[in-house]
Amino acid sequence: MIMDPRHLRSRFVRKHELVAEAIRVAKIIGLDIAESDFNKVTLDQLRQAFINRTINKLLWSITETKKKPPQKQAHRTIQDQAERGREIAKHDKRYTM
Repeated sequence: MIMDPRHLRSRFVRKHELVAEAIRVAKIIGLDIAESDFNKVTLDQLRQAFINRTINKLLWSITETKKKPPQKQAHRTIQDQAERGREIAKHDKRYTM
C-alpha cells in the first residue's frame, strides 16, 4: 500500500518509511534499488523529492551513481605490445612481403 502524501510531508516521518516508499516506487518503474543505496541521501532530500514529485529523478540518479565507471586498462606488457605489433604488421602493406 502506498503511503498517504500528507503523511510523507509530515515532520514526523522517519527516513526508513520514506526509503521503503521510494523502493516501492522504484519497483513500479522497473529499477533495482536496495535500501543500502539510500545511505548518501538525506531525509530532507527524500521528503522534498516526494513533495515536489521528483522521486523518479532522484531514483534514476541513485541508479546512475551505482554504476561504476569503466576501469582503465592496465599497462600493456611487452608481450602484449609485441602481439599488437604483429597484428598491425599482418594488415599493413609496408611490412608484408
